[in-house]
Amino acid sequence: MYSLSSLGIDQTKIKALVLLYFILFVTVFLVSFCLSVLKKVGLYEMGKSLDVRKKWYAFFPFFSDIYIGKIASKNQGKNKSGFILLIFDILCKTVLLLGIIYFVTSFVGVAFKADEFTLSDKAVPTSVIKPLILPLVIIAFSGLLSVIYKILVYINFWKIFSVFTRKATVYIIISIVLPFTLPVFVYSLKDKFVRDIPQKNEQ
Repeated sequence: MYSLSSLGIDQTKIKALVLLYFILFVTVFLVSFCLSVLKKVGLYEMGKSLDVRKKWYAFFPFFSDIYIGKIASKNQGKNKSGFILLIFDILCKTVLLLGIIYFVTSFVGVAFKADEFTLSDKAVPTSVIKPLILPLVIIAFSGLLSVIYKILVYINFWKIFSVFTRKATVYIIISIVLPFTLPVFVYSLKDKFVRDIPQKNEQ
């Protein structure tokens, strides 16, 4: 019979590893939180500069999609891009959630079927894992939706940056390669203008 000590697992090393992972988790969480706040404040100030209404949208999930579209389309006086962002954001999150739930419930059934073959000293046939194929396809589809959403986000941010800097394309390329730089760029560009925007009231 095996025990933790017989497997060579040292208590001190386990504690150090757990502590390391905890510190890493807290660090990632704090950095992500700070970057999120930077982006939200930057978007709020950009909208304020462009006289966009409902600036509080910048601070809430899903509403921020509409707000990004409002700022990006300010020079055309349209707001269709924000609602397109919102639709894709809701779709990719909903499909992913459904795929995960479907996968977990299917996995339980697959595990029990595989266990039956194992207990009978029989080889587990590949047909047993067939119920997992559809949920995996659904999860993959949510990934595709997420990619489309990200592309639309970057297109809208390019439109926003083009109002505040003449190097919008450079900023977007850097943001795609290093995603954590996007919130920094949004915040740093919030008070800069390189061209005038026709002012139209947003409803």
